[in-house]
Amino acid sequence: ERLNAGRVIEVPISEENLGSLHAIKNKNRIEYHTGVAEIYTNNTTDCLEEILQVKSDFDINNLHIRRATLEDVFIHLTGRSLRE
Repeated sequence: ERLNAGRVIEVPISEENLGSLHAIKNKNRIEYHTGVAEIYTNNTTDCLEEILQVKSDFDINNLHIRRATLEDVFIHLTGRSLRE
């Protein structure tokens, strides 16, 4: 299975508003962890444009972009973290 997740955009968002992010087309998947949606994408620019068009409760100043890590891959494949 190919993961297709070069970058992760971390969006602080409430669980109630998480559904608004599912309309984003330039994503591979979304994971939610206690107040933060992690949007995995290979197309960071287009994905960011879509995120900015979403009407939601997040603060744009708190967005973070990072590369997907080996731990991200491990969690995706096994469903648990390396420390479990």
